[in-house]
Amino acid sequence: GALGGLFVNLAAPLLFKGYWELYVGLAFVWILLALTWPRTNAPSRFKPGFFVVTMAEVVVIVSVYLIITSTSGNLFVKRNFYGVVTIRQNEVGTAQHPANVLVHGTTIHGFQFIEPSLRSTPTSYYSKNSGVGLAILSHPRYGSGMRVGVLGLGAGTLAAYGQSSDYYRFYEINPVMIDLANGLNGYFSYIEDSPAHNTLVLGDARLSLENELDSGIQHNFDLLVLDTFSSDSIPVHLVTREAFEVYLQTLAPDGLIAAHISNNRLDLRPVFWQLAQFYNIEMAVIQTAAEDGDPSTSQSVWVLLTRDAELLQNPALANQIDGLTGFRRDIRLWTDDYSNLIQLLR
Repeated sequence: GALGGLFVNLAAPLLFKGYWELYVGLAFVWILLALTWPRTNAPSRFKPGFFVVTMAEVVVIVSVYLIITSTSGNLFVKRNFYGVVTIRQNEVGTAQHPANVLVHGTTIHGFQFIEPSLRSTPTSYYSKNSGVGLAILSHPRYGSGMRVGVLGLGAGTLAAYGQSSDYYRFYEINPVMIDLANGLNGYFSYIEDSPAHNTLVLGDARLSLENELDSGIQHNFDLLVLDTFSSDSIPVHLVTREAFEVYLQTLAPDGLIAAHISNNRLDLRPVFWQLAQFYNIEMAVIQTAAEDGDPSTSQSVWVLLTRDAELLQNPALANQIDGLTGFRRDIRLWTDDYSNLIQLLR
């Protein structure tokens, strides 16, 4: 078991482009059975040895087929310790606009249109009608030296909102994501095209923020975006009481936190509700549906938190805010010592 874990986490990312160890392991087991099965002189083709050899051949053929098809049709495939990153080209919307789509594991992390006229359009969970899009466009400092911190880079889509006087700082743990957002092979150009001052920081986002605070760096973010909770495996250490203490220290007094919580399996609203209650800050939820005729939009759920209630009273935001209903409020506050994902299953 320990050796298997070491192989999957350390060796497999170096040897395979995708999650192929299951197929390789099955093929190896059946080949080993075929080679070691006792030989007999019985003429019957229905003897156990014949069945084992036949199964070994079938498993090997199927495994090779699945490995080949798992990467076919992709423009880019790269696996490392943090998972498999793929890029594929899809036709988006009823008008079938071609776009490069970034996928980590099975979760889409953004896309960018290929057509020059649409290339600078913020898309998917970050479109102009999304919670984070509305938070940026309605912010009093938008285009006037707005300071934005982003945990989770994706394709760098949020840089599309940046103006020449704005400052965007992205924190990303996966070096492959940074390479792609920086323009590797020309798949994504949000960072390159943005007139804002953009900085990309490699490393765990919370640790990076803590180290910066310890070094006396105070960002005073007008907006802090948490975009790390949409995958199947969420980083729990980024949504605890201690993590939020760090976030609030990096935030301007009238700053806003926008957390992306679109997730097919988990409802994170109770966790953020408890954090809002503990720190006595305002909370709002914005759920957005994909708009017919606008291929840039996707369904998304965002939580907004702030110490300044007036920010949420801006009509551009207030008219889109959902009621704080439909989720349980009896869970315990998450800390670095306690969390419970089972309570959040849909």
